[in-house]
Amino acid sequence: MTQRPITIDVRESGLWLHAAHVLVPLALCFAVVAPTAYLYQGLTGVFAAGVAALVCAVASGGAAVAASRLSAGGQPIAGTLLAMILRMTLPLAFCVVLAVQRGPLVDAGIMLYLVGFYMVALAADSWHSIGRIRSAVPRPRES
Repeated sequence: MTQRPITIDVRESGLWLHAAHVLVPLALCFAVVAPTAYLYQGLTGVFAAGVAALVCAVASGGAAVAASRLSAGGQPIAGTLLAMILRMTLPLAFCVVLAVQRGPLVDAGIMLYLVGFYMVALAADSWHSIGRIRSAVPRPRES
């Protein structure tokens, strides 16, 4: 018995829409945070905020791809759990590495930026997921 590889059609899976739902709020938050970071920490603060937003965006994107692949393979719960682990692990591992190495990014407050951008990405991911669930549930007919 040969198994066909699971492929993802980006247009049908909604990954572009998911990316937009996460990247737009992250970009808006970065636009708000960057001037304040520059005011207090200079360019290092802006760089720290940008790196934090990028780490959270990559983690969210990886989680979306994992969830989409496993859901397409008929395992939506496994996809949701793997997505949660991926979304959480990358920023947490990044924080651990930064805490051990200490450097200018830590001095610029990247840990706080990571927590803030993580919360924004998590809210955007949740909002997108709830919208997908709501659209997948059949609505009762009104008589």
